[in-house]
Amino acid sequence: MIETQEEQINEEIHRMREEIVESYNESGKDGTIIGNNKHHSFPGEHNKMAASPRPQVDLSEEDLNEIIEEIIDYYQEGNGNHIVYGLSGFLFKKGITLDSCKRIVERLCESTNDSEIDNRIMTVSNTYEKGTSGQEIEGSSSLSQTFVAFAGEEKARETMDHLLTILNKYGNPVLNQLNEDIRRELSNHTFEPISYNPMKFVIAHKDNKQILHGSINFRQDYNNKFNNERSQTGYNSSILSQSKFTQLISYDSVIINVIPTKIIKYEDPTGIETKYEIEFENNLGDKFHIDPKSLKDILDELKLKGLVYKVRAAEEALPAILNAFQRDGKVIVKKEVETPGFYLVNGNVVANKIELPSVVMTTERLSDCARTLIALSNRTKRPEVFGTFITWAIVAPFSFVLKQLDEEGQERWLPWIYTDGQTNTGKTTNGRIVLAIWRKHKDKRIHDIGFSSADTLPRFGRAISYDTFPVLINEVTLNDDRQKQLVEALKHAVQSQTARGRLATRSTAEYISALSPCILTSNHPPPDDPALLRRIIHIHSSKDDLHTDVEIKEFNRFYSSKVHTLGVLGDFTVDFLLYNQDLLRNDDWKTIGTTVLNEFFKSAGIEVPDWVGKFVEDSDLQDVYAENEQIVRGFIIKKINETYIRFFNTLSYEEKNEDKILSLNKLEDRLRFCYEKEQLIPYIKTRKNHEEILILPDIMKDLKDNRITCVRNFTELAEMFQTRPSCITKDNKSVRAISVSKQKFLDFLNSPILS
Repeated sequence: MIETQEEQINEEIHRMREEIVESYNESGKDGTIIGNNKHHSFPGEHNKMAASPRPQVDLSEEDLNEIIEEIIDYYQEGNGNHIVYGLSGFLFKKGITLDSCKRIVERLCESTNDSEIDNRIMTVSNTYEKGTSGQEIEGSSSLSQTFVAFAGEEKARETMDHLLTILNKYGNPVLNQLNEDIRRELSNHTFEPISYNPMKFVIAHKDNKQILHGSINFRQDYNNKFNNERSQTGYNSSILSQSKFTQLISYDSVIINVIPTKIIKYEDPTGIETKYEIEFENNLGDKFHIDPKSLKDILDELKLKGLVYKVRAAEEALPAILNAFQRDGKVIVKKEVETPGFYLVNGNVVANKIELPSVVMTTERLSDCARTLIALSNRTKRPEVFGTFITWAIVAPFSFVLKQLDEEGQERWLPWIYTDGQTNTGKTTNGRIVLAIWRKHKDKRIHDIGFSSADTLPRFGRAISYDTFPVLINEVTLNDDRQKQLVEALKHAVQSQTARGRLATRSTAEYISALSPCILTSNHPPPDDPALLRRIIHIHSSKDDLHTDVEIKEFNRFYSSKVHTLGVLGDFTVDFLLYNQDLLRNDDWKTIGTTVLNEFFKSAGIEVPDWVGKFVEDSDLQDVYAENEQIVRGFIIKKINETYIRFFNTLSYEEKNEDKILSLNKLEDRLRFCYEKEQLIPYIKTRKNHEEILILPDIMKDLKDNRITCVRNFTELAEMFQTRPSCITKDNKSVRAISVSKQKFLDFLNSPILS
């Protein structure tokens, strides 16, 4: 009997919980669930949660009048359609019947002498029809935006709070299934269920100013007199029918020691990031403001302030509370792109938060810029390299638009530039000319940075997410094994709209926008990764590209005096491409850039230079590696020859006669002279009867002192001899060295010189 009684009790509790779940699911929700938290949907009930609500509540006459009184001041000429559109969606999602909504709109029209009453009623009917069929409709966000535009955020929030107070009497199905005391308690706060069995929720407690865990518990109460009488007759199976269940609300641990009081949600039309601007308040009445940030960054700031008491719980609680605020219409939604640059929005290329050219494009200004470009090209060793950089610069700020167009099935992304090789060949200078075209050449914080500002995934993601203008990253090193993840992120960022993904919370994924294309300069070739090489324009600078000190000084003087004129080309490009958007939609980057340059020189009244339309061919990595080997080979041969000459001439006449064989002047003999005379070249040793050559790490300092930068580390040097450094024993000491046979070492030194 006891087991039967317990089973009946459990079944009754389960039934009551199921009623709450079913009622809540059928009501639908206003707002978008943040993240992918499994606690936000009941197992097997995801579609129900997403389903449209079934309007079934008629408003009382008193509430009808109160709603009309609350919004009639907003119902001005020009606002009518926006009010009706947002209000009808709002009431639909709150479960209010079509008839009640029509009565509100009819009375609004009558009170304001709105002659378009038929159109307003049609808007209401269309909205309810869409909602019933499961189509997406606007709700509280649209209505709130209209209020904000008319009266400001503070007044709009007060109005929405009042409307919600009225509608919550009808609306929240979870509250409707709870007893009156609990309904009264919860309706004063903002809460979100996170579990239905048992019933648990997170709540932004308005009085305590804390985000808490809470739960609804059930207590069984018996009629003791009836139980005693029945127990004498032995009919214990009837005990349950004479018991009742009392619902109890209990608050558990404090998760976050503040609550949101004002929330603005920024929805990026590009679909990449959503950010929140939030005002928080603590239980002392102190308020502080967090500027637009991601969920993760908001949580991090709260942690730094010591306001997060349960870190893991906060990762779920904050998205849940924001979702509840939005469902209750307490979130102002702004759909705008936060970062400056050029974007594809609703099918059109738009300039966002940038100053468009305001100065008239006179022929004089255009020709001055055009002549500067021609003069700069005449000072370069390879005009096709200059042409590649300038054409690339034209398209660079629009590269994110090309990636947005990628969604239509065609690869339109802009490859990044990777330029390596000798110093003093103009690698960085060409990059700064690109920046000057967009007036970013003086920005050392965002657009002209060192590799240390982008050498980790977070730094890299931040570096390319400020705006859509190009970024110059200097002294890049990607061949290190520790940079494998960075190389993967770079490959992804070139052709994708995101630089990297991260978990804002355990349940919420965020993505960092890959807005800026990059110019990467380095002394070393890129990693031999086919996928990376396909995504870059590899430009290698050899000794033939070196400039003399006089040339460098003259170039810098001219560049400094004329760099300010280059921005005219950027202004012309913006005007031309925003007016001729089909060029961006239909053509590749080379065609776009070449077309703009041809039009630019034509408008300037100057003949189009030969470098327009010419592009550098990607450098063959094998040629680059061969050239680097030749540089190292030349260094070692020079070291052997100089050492031989310097020390052989210091020998006495007798010693020279003893070493007559050296007069043959063979490299092999000079090498033997150097390693037989101890310490002549301290980093070249021998063992095993001089048949094995040992190269010690000290050679790296000598390479650096001679400004040879094509070999980044000792391991790279070993790879030139088809080996790797190893620990060997020399003179009873363990040393790290490159070990290679004497013949293999001589074969390396005697390899034919590159043509």
